[in-house]
Amino acid sequence: MHLLLPLDERTSDAMVVPKTDDGRVIFAIPWLGRLLVGTTDDEIAHGDELLVRSAEADYLLQQVNRYLSQPFQIADVVGGFAGLRPLVSWGETKNLTREHEVEVDPESGLISVLGGKWTTYRAMAEDAINAVQQRLDLPVRGCVTRQYPLSGSEGYSEEYPRTLVSRYGVPEETARHLAEKLGTRAATVLDLARQEPEMAQPLVAGHPAIRAEVAYSARNEMAATLDDVLGRRTGLQFFSWEAAMAAAPVVAAVMQREMGWDSAQARRAVDGYTDTISDWMEKIGLAKHPAKA
Repeated sequence: MHLLLPLDERTSDAMVVPKTDDGRVIFAIPWLGRLLVGTTDDEIAHGDELLVRSAEADYLLQQVNRYLSQPFQIADVVGGFAGLRPLVSWGETKNLTREHEVEVDPESGLISVLGGKWTTYRAMAEDAINAVQQRLDLPVRGCVTRQYPLSGSEGYSEEYPRTLVSRYGVPEETARHLAEKLGTRAATVLDLARQEPEMAQPLVAGHPAIRAEVAYSARNEMAATLDDVLGRRTGLQFFSWEAAMAAAPVVAAVMQREMGWDSAQARRAVDGYTDTISDWMEKIGLAKHPAKA
């Protein structure tokens, strides 16, 4: 579980607590205009809801606040997220390895990749392909992932956001946001906005994400829900729960056109999304003290 807090005068540096009272590792890192604080390690059962719980948020704030001259309160939380990490073996989660294992069943030949994490996905893929080649008695050749560039990396440089500003006349913050998310694929989003000027409008005032991102995500990245767009594509949900809820009707309007929804489907999408975020906020203790966008 992770919390998102305002990045203000309280801290502008990254911090790692190598050993908390119960032997865990906690970090606080400036990230995309917020302070990202994490993480917790709690065992969950199949079917448990993945959300930020009040006790976990209190724990993280307690650990971080002891190093700050101005402590954070629950009311300061602007966002958060929780995820499920598969770990190899059993025992206390804080003591389990984060490494992956590749296992080959000697009878069926089934090759399984167990454990691991997103940051090592290329190494996991390479080990799996090596295992396939060995199983087939083929030479183990160098995996192409070592030279395979990420989408949007072609022609990218630190100056690229400035190129977008001069070429498309967009605000610097929007150019930087698109470049960080999409690399040189950002030009495709801005081409959409140039063809349909209303698509250059922001999803919500004060934030750099624009409506053309929604259309691009639906057409090119298989986005099918508001959560796909606001959480997994634009990242607005991570930056501010309040802002994401305010943007939901705008996103639904673009998705309605892209996905062929009728008005009832768009309305249900907005209601379902905002109900979910409101529930998350209530369970963390923000019902009476909503986070500011």
